[in-house]
Amino acid sequence: MGLLFFLISIYFYLKFKKDRKIKYSFLNILFLAIASYIRPSFCLFGIFFYYEFFIYFLKNKNFFKNIFYITVLNLFLAFPAFYYVFILDVFFIDEGGLSMNYFNKIPLITSIVIFHMIPILIYKKFNLNFNYKYDLGLFFIIILSLTLIIKNFNYDLNLSGGGIILHASNYLLGNNILLFIFYPLSMYFLIKTSIFKNYSNLILILILLMMTPQYHIFHKYYDPLVIILCFTIFNLEIKPDFFQKNRYLFILYSFYIFYYFVHYINYLIETNA
Repeated sequence: MGLLFFLISIYFYLKFKKDRKIKYSFLNILFLAIASYIRPSFCLFGIFFYYEFFIYFLKNKNFFKNIFYITVLNLFLAFPAFYYVFILDVFFIDEGGLSMNYFNKIPLITSIVIFHMIPILIYKKFNLNFNYKYDLGLFFIIILSLTLIIKNFNYDLNLSGGGIILHASNYLLGNNILLFIFYPLSMYFLIKTSIFKNYSNLILILILLMMTPQYHIFHKYYDPLVIILCFTIFNLEIKPDFFQKNRYLFILYSFYIFYYFVHYINYLIETNA
């Protein structure tokens, strides 16, 4: 249900981008609030939408009035949540076990996000406009971050979650080596396809990294959210030919059929164990 209302909020955001009518920004905020009360992590996308509205209204003669309206509406709809958490002191997220160890989160979340972006990377033919001068420096920084991750990574796979790459690594090799090999590639692709495009993409990536404050990280938190974002509010320069050429749709559907088939087989193995 949360994802459904989040989709409606995206719809009104896209309507706003097309027609530039402030009523669509109000409807976007309203349905995002409903989605957030069902699944609290969706509230982080309010940062993205507020930024987008702010940038547009900044060029508008009614800037202060429009920003005042959307700010007041955001605060009004968020008030029950603020009251629940800060006045009644009911911090429900803590029930899932919070974790601030981003040396666990970053490699796991990036591996999950890039996994769901594979059909898009195939569509782009993995052509990320390699720039020798800048990309070698970028890759060097990523490798340095990998050394910190290897040193501080302590995710307990026995407590469930972790993503398909971590599970595959432990199943095939009995360790995390495949995840550590996959991390530089996944981070590089994520930066090249998303973050280097514009600030809006950077905000979305940060939201994806922050939206799982608990210790456990599951694919279900990002599936099918990532692929929805790729075709709606991520600026990935996906052209109409993706939907016009059968081979790209075949790749997309085949990928997810295989993905859910593997999940079903894994479910059967666990229930019969």
